[in-house]
Amino acid sequence: MTELGRSEQGIKCKVESLVREYGIPGCRQDPFQLAKALGVPVRFFALGSLKGFYTVLNRQPFVVVHKDLDEILTEAVVAHELGHHVLHRTDAEDLLLTDYDLYRRTGRLEYEANVFACHLLIDDGALSAALTGGRTEDQLTLPGLAAEFRVPPELLQLKLVLSGLELEKPAAGFLGRGPFPGQQ
Repeated sequence: MTELGRSEQGIKCKVESLVREYGIPGCRQDPFQLAKALGVPVRFFALGSLKGFYTVLNRQPFVVVHKDLDEILTEAVVAHELGHHVLHRTDAEDLLLTDYDLYRRTGRLEYEANVFACHLLIDDGALSAALTGGRTEDQLTLPGLAAEFRVPPELLQLKLVLSGLELEKPAAGFLGRGPFPGQQ
């Protein structure tokens, strides 16, 4: 397992702290329950090409999600936008944090929100059990495990990279241009 960078490790610790305070340790966390516990309303609207955004209006934080996303992507977007709430609220008070983007690592804020989302939605113990549970190579595919964990494959890939594990090489341009944390 590679050593997480300071930022990634701090984000993981923050997620673990939130899970201890508001969640169920050892289980997949419900980002909607966390949003409610943190006092962050989640609203759904037609957003065109945007999947979601986080904003603060009159000191009230909001997560806004495209109303036509499937359940798995909706939960990932809410988890990502909650990452902005927990990690970047002061930044959001000055600007609108737009779009959820796992496919391009466009900047520090988006990357950190993705790190938050992958740690919130994918429990370390459950991932370890899945990878060591006597599965065949055919069962250990990124799409297969992502479906089992009910997350987009990109979030699972990020979690694996941050954990120093890899099932498959990311496609060119996948999660940005790398190198990924822990890779040369």
